[in-house]
Amino acid sequence: MDDVHAHAVEVADKRFELGWDRLQAVLEAAGAVALTETVLTRYVRPLDRKGVCHHLANDGRLKWCEEGGAA
Repeated sequence: MDDVHAHAVEVADKRFELGWDRLQAVLEAAGAVALTETVLTRYVRPLDRKGVCHHLANDGRLKWCEEGGAA
């Protein structure tokens, strides 16, 4: 999760018109993240990395929309 977060937060911190645009950019970046080599790394697919972004959002480590409804 930390590998994905390190890359995703850089994208998420950019300015976006809509939260949907932020979500799409973060998911695209997460799918391309090279993970730290572990025993499980070879089993982790791009869709798994994208799913981690939703876990990070649930944990409050990523936000799709800023307060007030704007990007």
